[in-house]
Amino acid sequence: MKLDNEPRLASGPGLFASLIDWARSVARSVNALYDAIGSIRAGATPIGDVLDGPAFSAYRSTDQTGLTINAFNDVVFNAELFDTAGAFNTTTGRFTPKVPGYYQVDATVTLEATGGVFGNVQIQINKNGVAAKRLEVSVASNATVWQASGGGLIQMNGSTDYLSVTCYNAGATGVSYDGIATGEVTFFSGFLARRA
Repeated sequence: MKLDNEPRLASGPGLFASLIDWARSVARSVNALYDAIGSIRAGATPIGDVLDGPAFSAYRSTDQTGLTINAFNDVVFNAELFDTAGAFNTTTGRFTPKVPGYYQVDATVTLEATGGVFGNVQIQINKNGVAAKRLEVSVASNATVWQASGGGLIQMNGSTDYLSVTCYNAGATGVSYDGIATGEVTFFSGFLARRA
């Protein structure tokens, strides 16, 4: 019974009885909803496990330099905005969640060159060191600053699987991954979308 469809109340002595009937039907609806939520929580995939699942947002707080040209370089996200389960490592740049499931992850890398111009930029999200999602960007020939982004849904086993980010650039020298203290230019984030 919807609360906005309450019955017309009888006038006179029947007013109290019709109020009691309406309250009983509201209580029955609330109890049914409570029982349904209890059944969901008692199942194999409790809704609370998804709502309280791991989530993180990490970023580069300073520029990352010393990158190899024409190769994939690890992007080490050295700071966090949040990490609800302590599953992200700011030293290695790896996310290792301890809940098995399907994770939505996204990464953005901003690159800057001091010499030459970019000809190609790729960002790659790796699962256990192997490409899981890759975005390739063909860059304008005069670009000395570029940003690449990518993301997707990746299944994790909740024990040994980890995610990391690498980035490739060609055609430029003196390349760095830009980082700022507010975490707006080079970042990596993810959350549990559904348990396995």
